[in-house]
Amino acid sequence: MHILQQPLLDFNEFFALDESDRLVLVLKTIDAEHLIRVLQGEDDVGRTGFHARVLWAALIAGVVYRIPSVAELHRNLLSNPYLRYVCGISSAANVPSESTFSRFLARLVQHEDLLDQCVDDLVRRFAVLAPDFGEAVVADSTDMHAYARYRKSGSADPDATWSAKSSKEASSKRGKKTKLSGEAAHDGKNGDKKKTKDKYWWFGYKLHLLVDAKYEVPIAATLTTAKVADTTQLKPLLEKRDALLPEVALKLGVCDGGYDSKSNIVSITERGAIPIIPLNPGNEKEPPGITNTLGTPLCPIGLPMMFWGRDGHYLKYRCPEKSGLFCCLEEHQGVSRCSTSDYGLVVKLNMADDPRRYVPVPRETKKWERLYKLRTAVERVNSRLKENLILDELRVRGKKKVKVRVGLNLLVMLAIAVAMAERNRLGDCRRIVTCAA
Repeated sequence: MHILQQPLLDFNEFFALDESDRLVLVLKTIDAEHLIRVLQGEDDVGRTGFHARVLWAALIAGVVYRIPSVAELHRNLLSNPYLRYVCGISSAANVPSESTFSRFLARLVQHEDLLDQCVDDLVRRFAVLAPDFGEAVVADSTDMHAYARYRKSGSADPDATWSAKSSKEASSKRGKKTKLSGEAAHDGKNGDKKKTKDKYWWFGYKLHLLVDAKYEVPIAATLTTAKVADTTQLKPLLEKRDALLPEVALKLGVCDGGYDSKSNIVSITERGAIPIIPLNPGNEKEPPGITNTLGTPLCPIGLPMMFWGRDGHYLKYRCPEKSGLFCCLEEHQGVSRCSTSDYGLVVKLNMADDPRRYVPVPRETKKWERLYKLRTAVERVNSRLKENLILDELRVRGKKKVKVRVGLNLLVMLAIAVAMAERNRLGDCRRIVTCAA
């Protein structure tokens, strides 16, 4: 653990602390001793043989202070004596060179598993301090632009790929999406990102996150190239969550329509949790039988029936007239009544018959709408990673180096959350993560 001979101010005064004091907070919270010992056991880098602890502290400082490149980090260390002191550098003359930092980063890439262990350790520590952590989770991906332009002859980042997503603003204005050809999207004239009529293209990577909906703290993450579909990453994220929090029962899983698939919904329900994922019908036709696209049964005259609760593995629906929530009396007058019973027609659907449509909380209910709003938790985490912790300001190339950069960002975010939890300030975790940079 990072040791510094300097008293740390009381955290009631956190917002009055200067940046270097915040760096002390992060370094003291991250338990990276095993990683540092492994790195130090290898050949020292640089002519003066800098200790791995010095270079590690400087890299963490780069994340805390939004310093995207080693060149800028080097300049900050030269000009800021207090930053040098926190990192363990005696004077400006002893500041590591840019090439030293680059070589250290390359060594860190070789031990990405140990870096992952540091992240996992913070997740477990936070779980001990935060009640219900990991019970309700939200998954989503965010785009990361490569530090390279697309070239038909070969990019400077060979691991990066193109991907596209619909432009919400364009879709809302035009009400129609247009699919563009690859040639039109990849003309390379505007670098690694391009906005078209109804598509937003980018060249780079995707970060897939599983976030706790209550605390807005990351639980698990995977990094893929941009072209990898979101729906393929939910299972790995849930499996990582299970491994980190084996004693925490999953109760709720929320995702957007990009994760809609039978396998993903089953992955959530088989853990005893409620899946909240909107249907993504695409070119799917109206399902056969007595239900509409959402899986809601229709009465004999074609009106949607009212959800009336669950009965074990069955969803119960009742005649809309008899339910009292929707009157279809006039429509029924022209045809035979749906039932002679005063209770009205009742339909029960077995969720096992179509797990994708027949979900524990039907999509037409207000409860489903309320739970789906929890999805904004992961959007806020993505925003903090990008705007406050320079996630989208990559200055490295290649998937392995990008993954290390992601790991450092997650370490800082989790370290501040753990520090607040250890000081009984769980209510400040999200706010302080936002202000940490």
